[in-house]
Amino acid sequence: MDRTLIQFYHCNKDIYCFSDYFEHLEYKSGLLYCPACFGRLKFNLLEAPVSIPCPFTNGHNVPCAFNIGSMLGPLHISEDDYSELHIGITDSKGLVYNYTLAGIRRDACGWEQCISVPLVQPDRNGLKEQWDRELEKFSSLDSWAPQRFYEERKFGSSCYGFALSFINHVRAIEAPSEHTFLRDFDGESDLHTGITDTKGVVYNYTKTGVQKDTLGWEKCISVPLVQPDMYSLIDQWDQYLEKFSSAQTWDPQCQRFDEEKHNCYNYTLAFINCVLATQDKRALSKDEFTQNFVVPRIKRASKYRMLCEEISRNYFYIVDSPPKEPEDGNSERSF
Repeated sequence: MDRTLIQFYHCNKDIYCFSDYFEHLEYKSGLLYCPACFGRLKFNLLEAPVSIPCPFTNGHNVPCAFNIGSMLGPLHISEDDYSELHIGITDSKGLVYNYTLAGIRRDACGWEQCISVPLVQPDRNGLKEQWDRELEKFSSLDSWAPQRFYEERKFGSSCYGFALSFINHVRAIEAPSEHTFLRDFDGESDLHTGITDTKGVVYNYTKTGVQKDTLGWEKCISVPLVQPDMYSLIDQWDQYLEKFSSAQTWDPQCQRFDEEKHNCYNYTLAFINCVLATQDKRALSKDEFTQNFVVPRIKRASKYRMLCEEISRNYFYIVDSPPKEPEDGNSERSF
């Protein structure tokens, strides 16, 4: 998984491979050949190889996180029921606590390729110090003895039950006012959404009103909304966002936060529709925005895993593709 995944277009096909394919060919012959038609590769701008970002990260570099890995490696992380996933919790220094048949392990390595879900914001120093103490104390309980590995508990058995039990243990001892930062990770947890300004500050709506975060969103799914060449809209974006966020609608003293009807998602979608109105474009519904912008990126991680698996077996993954037509702007969905 440490090799770069590459996509390029040739002979009406989309071709996926690892970057070292090109390095190997150039080293042997100085020429590049297509694995589908065996013709010499010559790329124009639309056909040039592009790298595909990896959705996996080094879990040891993500403190206070929920880590999803596999004993067999990241290629075995799958949505399928038969996949052997393993779950762990990192302390503030990146040590991964995980429950196995031998009891609690504290791994300083082995989680370099996993899906990490940060649970504590970077500026919560007090909680980080408490996190390490509670994690060590919690891991020493008799509940996590080796012989009890398969015992069914409130939040499940085995490694997953350990991780969820600890998260809810910390949440129980937290002050109620802090619960917006550490939520139950039980499969029903709410996602949190925000809007960035042109400088990367994330505006997001919480129970205490609109927050403007410069930290805490380092690991998230980002959906670009404005094409890079839309200069007039970019110039006004920050002004629109600040004015919109100052409205009484998002003032907790005027209208209370509601988990179902008046939440962070309503805030972000309302701002997007506000901007669309300035562009004389129709508003987006919640379902329409989710399907067009959010769901495709969630599926991307699963597709990435499948591509790596196919390339590892067959060296390439090749699919038919219609001829490329010149396009204006970015291929991402945007305003």
